[in-house]
Amino acid sequence: MSVVEGLEYENIVQNGPKKIAMATGIDRDTIRAAYEDVRADGSPTEWAVFKFEGSRIMCSARGSDFTEFRTQFADDDRAFGYLRLQMGDEMSKRKKFLFITWVGA
Repeated sequence: MSVVEGLEYENIVQNGPKKIAMATGIDRDTIRAAYEDVRADGSPTEWAVFKFEGSRIMCSARGSDFTEFRTQFADDDRAFGYLRLQMGDEMSKRKKFLFITWVGA
């Protein structure tokens, strides 16, 4: 460890790590519409994906096929998914909702 690295380490120990403010914007209307679409019983939409575009979170895709949902998450993505599933048996069927966070490698 060099002297400079040692001094930097001592500075962090004494003063704490440096904090960086990052503003994240949200496309509220589009996200709310996608969320409500997945929640609506009469809607064929079963999932929605929300991704970062720069520092803004946007609804990037919606659909009804789970296979297509799985393809929305790449190794270099930071994303969220909202998914509607039907659970139960012939006597009792219920809708369940999953919120998925994804941070690629």
